[in-house]
Amino acid sequence: MYVTADFLNRTVLSLSDGKNRGNVVNFEFDGRIKNLTHLVVDGFLLPVAKIFKSSDAIVVIDEGDFAPLDKTPLNPEGLSVYGTSGTLTDKIKQVRFDGKFRVKEIEGEHRTYLPKEIISASSDAVIIKDCPLPRKHSANPKPRKTVAEEGSKVIMPDTSVADFSFLLGRRVDKTVFDRQHEVIVKTNAVITQETLRKARIHGKLLELALHAVK
Repeated sequence: MYVTADFLNRTVLSLSDGKNRGNVVNFEFDGRIKNLTHLVVDGFLLPVAKIFKSSDAIVVIDEGDFAPLDKTPLNPEGLSVYGTSGTLTDKIKQVRFDGKFRVKEIEGEHRTYLPKEIISASSDAVIIKDCPLPRKHSANPKPRKTVAEEGSKVIMPDTSVADFSFLLGRRVDKTVFDRQHEVIVKTNAVITQETLRKARIHGKLLELALHAVK
């Protein structure tokens, strides 16, 4: 691919008589920035269709005087980019095009655009299709509950962060069951680390504390 810098300041020579027609000083694109249409050569417009070869100099098929430049050429490079909402979003750095002068990419300071994203353009600004705004995330998202497995049973863990280690070594005056009515600890049994673990997993720490006795 090419960029405009590949042609800027190149000498333009006539194929018919070898005369120097000037130097490339600017460029003109169509109103949707899909094609590079003209080179601006010292105040005149040269259709890119007249370019025969381009290397150290640009050789053109000269079939008469070039059209005079009577307006500001539409070159998007350096122009501000606005969305259809009117929001200023970017600034164009350069345009990339192929050997047939068809635009492939329009590079901005923040992102690269495709020609199909361009709604319109002038020598003042470029207007693009607005992109949907990213979904805002809560500053304090709620933690997701995870699922723990014990044997073949699937249970939801207790999210409490309180320290119940003070229950260690105490006895319970009543059997405590989990949600599936499985025994966590039997009456008169001593509370151990494993008892606390099971009670926390099944959300039974408070019930265990109510029935713990010294």
